[in-house]
Amino acid sequence: MRIVHTVLRPKVDITGLDISVSDLRCGSSAVEAGSHVWVRLVEYVDVTTPLNEYTFAGMWPDPLPLFEKGMKLEAGRNYAFWITVETPRTAEPGIYKATVKVSADGFCKKFRLSHKVWSFALPDTPYMRSSMAVGLSDISRFENVPGGRMGEVYDIYMDFMSRYRLTPHNSLQSPIHDRSTGFSWDGTGCYDSVCSHSGRYSFRVEDEWDRGAFNARTLRDVRLDGCRRFTFECDYRSTSDCNGTAFEIVLSDAAHRHIGYDGFVCLRDSLAAGGQWSRAELTLPEFPQEAAYLGLKLYPFETGRDLQRTGYAWYDNLHILDADGHDILEGIGDFEIDLDKVTIEYDFTDFIATAAEQLESHGFNAFNFRPEGIGTGNTGFMLRGIYKCFKQGTPEYEQLIGQYLTQLQDGFEAAGVLGKEVLYWFDEPRAEQYPFVLETDALIHRYAPKLHTLIAEHLYLEDQPAICDVSCLKWNYAPQQKIDKVLAGGGEVWSYICNEPKPPYICQMIDCEAINMRMWQWGNYAKKITGSLLWLTDYWYSEPRSRHHAKPYTPHDGPVKPDFSQVLQYGVPRGDFGDGVLFYPHNTDPNDQFRPTYVCEPIPSLRMEILRDGFDDYDYFMMLEEAVADAPAGKAALAAEAAELLQIPSEIYRNEYTFTKDPLLLLEYRNRIGEYLDKLY
Repeated sequence: MRIVHTVLRPKVDITGLDISVSDLRCGSSAVEAGSHVWVRLVEYVDVTTPLNEYTFAGMWPDPLPLFEKGMKLEAGRNYAFWITVETPRTAEPGIYKATVKVSADGFCKKFRLSHKVWSFALPDTPYMRSSMAVGLSDISRFENVPGGRMGEVYDIYMDFMSRYRLTPHNSLQSPIHDRSTGFSWDGTGCYDSVCSHSGRYSFRVEDEWDRGAFNARTLRDVRLDGCRRFTFECDYRSTSDCNGTAFEIVLSDAAHRHIGYDGFVCLRDSLAAGGQWSRAELTLPEFPQEAAYLGLKLYPFETGRDLQRTGYAWYDNLHILDADGHDILEGIGDFEIDLDKVTIEYDFTDFIATAAEQLESHGFNAFNFRPEGIGTGNTGFMLRGIYKCFKQGTPEYEQLIGQYLTQLQDGFEAAGVLGKEVLYWFDEPRAEQYPFVLETDALIHRYAPKLHTLIAEHLYLEDQPAICDVSCLKWNYAPQQKIDKVLAGGGEVWSYICNEPKPPYICQMIDCEAINMRMWQWGNYAKKITGSLLWLTDYWYSEPRSRHHAKPYTPHDGPVKPDFSQVLQYGVPRGDFGDGVLFYPHNTDPNDQFRPTYVCEPIPSLRMEILRDGFDDYDYFMMLEEAVADAPAGKAALAAEAAELLQIPSEIYRNEYTFTKDPLLLLEYRNRIGEYLDKLY
């Protein structure tokens, strides 16, 4: 990859600007410009609130849209252009030259572009592993993409990330089919053998998080067979803070299309609020004529959809009766289940057929996977696992999820992708949450010892042992002592940056030196870190927090204002634009009902380009390590000289916050590595 910067500053207004690059030639070899050269315009973000005393307000370069012919330039202004040359693997070694032509109405200037191609090539799959989240929902919303075209958009974005040598969280879409039998309910409900009205189990629906609408639901819709009038009955109770509970009837037609029907019913009385069992018997509103199927949702509190409430509710002896007294639920509302009559079975046929090729074709070296039924959480909350409606900590849960995890490990191995998975199931635990993290990690490895778990850690816990297979440490809380302990124990260490750290640390923000994103990878190599993670790459939308803001924030608007912050819920006002935004949408107003649809690549950032350079630098170091180790006896002296370059000098990188700001030092050092690789390969 070759980057060329061109800056134009016209003395008079210019119209009709065009920038073209000829094919690159070296003897009889050529690199076609049309498919291997990109010319981009450098645009700027108006940073009005600097990060801290190390930065300043002003116009900072970042978005890199493709240059469009015919541009108008104003006199006295600087216009920067970013020219990228991608070398095909078939190119012969040598010095390639091209002509860059800059022309406009009444103006034309040419200059030479020189591009050196080494005798070695970077690997198809980078050495640096990564997991960079791409939020498809924001892409759909911003770029006005209809649901039917999201598969096409997914493929475009995967190709885009691949070209930048970054592996997305959702790098793998190969299906795994659940063929388990004997189960009737799903969601956040669980069978409860401690508190039942009759029989062995009742069914407990729970909500332990104040930012979600939690419910249990029938796993499959029930056929109505033409009946329109039904009665509902059940025994129920709830915790005192819930003041009752609720259920919802969901109807669909013969083609399983949703039908509008007010089927939300609250069950509330003083006995239920007091924690005792109550009995509900009521007639349901008549179903629409077109209703063919029924689904049922059970909520843990009487307001049902209130995101701020948490609590528990229990159901037992739940029946929906037709005019003849027949229970159309066929007894599943009695909540009695015999584990001897259920099966845990997953079909990996499609996964085995497609998974490895999907990763290899893009050069992806990891895939994020959240196992079904495993608990989750972050700094703000913690939820224990529920699998097939049994709660973590019960013998039934252990029995069932053990079968699933074993099959999962075997399926990954059969597909040839075992070892590339990262089970990123908990994010940034607080110190008091570590026992739960250790408990759940031990559970996973009890049945699937080959699966690799990953936890992002944001605390400076130098004495804390490795809590998972991949310890992903926040960049400014990654002490070398802990890294060495993890590596000595056979673990892997990744690093991540988010809204922290801030300068003078290496960080991802726009209003700091662009070299940061490249130095992240130099620092990773120096610290023996083998993976990089970003929590999001397209944090394009932040919900307005008051009615005063009619228009949602977009990344084109500049730094996120506190009123638009999604992380205010954690008490951290945002003034750190760049966090979670590695590329940009084409659309600048997602509220415009007449906006066009963009089914195309997004706009990369300058930081994204430089991060890719850092990934390539890391490859250089790793390739040199291997070349030195594998050098034949006749090149022993040359290998010894080359090995000295594997120790990065302190004037380039000293620690997490002391590093060079001069890109020429990096380029010169990388060129020296290239010269040795050219001789050793």
